Order: sequence, then C-alpha cells, then structure tokens
Amino acid sequence: VGSEEGAEDVLRFDHEEYGGHAWRARKGGLKLTPVTEVYYNTIRATNQATRPQSVQASSNGFRVDPTPPTDGELWVGEDPGANDLWAFRLHAVPVSWRGFLDRESGVHHLMAVGEVVALQELPT
Repeated sequence: VGSEEGAEDVLRFDHEEYGGHAWRARKGGLKLTPVTEVYYNTIRATNQATRPQSVQASSNGFRVDPTPPTDGELWVGEDPGANDLWAFRLHAVPVSWRGFLDRESGVHHLMAVGEVVALQELPT
C-alpha cells in the first residue's frame, strides 16, 4: 500500500505464498488518514523459476471513509412522509426517501422489497 502507484511507503511488500489461484488477501494494523489521502494497492507476482520474473499491477486509488451516513427516512408511496399501507401495482412499488447523507464519499442507495423488516417477520 502506498501514496502512489507501485509505492510501498504505507505498507512494505510482504512475501506471501498463496499458491494456486488466490484472489484476495487482507492486511491489518494500518494507520490510514481518513478522507484526504489517496492510497494505492499494488500486487507483485513473481514466479519461482531459476531466473525469477515479476509483474505488478496497482489499483486506481482509494480513500478511507470510516464514518457511516446519517440516518434518513423511508416510506412507501410518492407523498413525502405519508406511508401508504397498500401498493396498487403487482410489478412496481413506489418508494421515496430523504435525509440519508455522507459528506465524505456520498451515499449509494440500495432498495429491497420483501417480507422481513430488520430481520423480523412481518405480522400476518
């Protein structure tokens, strides 16, 4: 991990043998600066031949956002704050929300429709 592509000024390269087709690794104990700094992950792969050869690739950079978004409101229907008890279409449910905010990295909205709220069965 470094402050530019290929750099190791945050976390030095460490010899790890994953064998086969490993596709993920995790390193802990890092001291990263939230929001302002951009960091790059770099992977270096070296074969085990008599004359070792290496290739490396770097990520396109990332920032750290350790704080969650602020809470907001969600309701069924198009009228803000009025929660409709019945949906009138079989293949579409109008859902509206407001107030979800994350000043550091923005908010990615995901929506699910089901019979479970906060992992509790809905009453019948």
